[in-house]
Amino acid sequence: MKICTKCGIEKPLTEFAKRKECGPFGRVSHCKKCVNTYRAKYYKANRERLLAENRKYCKENREKKRRTCKKFYEKHKDEILKKQKEYCKNIQKGYWLQQENIMRIQKIEKNRGFAGEKI
Repeated sequence: MKICTKCGIEKPLTEFAKRKECGPFGRVSHCKKCVNTYRAKYYKANRERLLAENRKYCKENREKKRRTCKKFYEKHKDEILKKQKEYCKNIQKGYWLQQENIMRIQKIEKNRGFAGEKI
């Protein structure tokens, strides 16, 4: 257990991010919730500047980012392809379920005498 220096609540060590340089337990002094709250407020207050800096960095380091993305893809290719295949399968499944529902509705409307009638 450790006490957060920001909110003052005692929490388990898993609620604090790891960091080698931070004391005997190797955990930071603020809990994850407090850090996330601070980051959200900071981002909201500095959104435009942060986005501009990010655009500038991306523009200046386009090749570096490309190499990094390519390395990541090569390292995780199997996982990525598996997820893409699963996603496509779910999309197709959803499409066919939607088509079945449309056909059911049309059949019900036809049986009730609504098919082809205009309001």
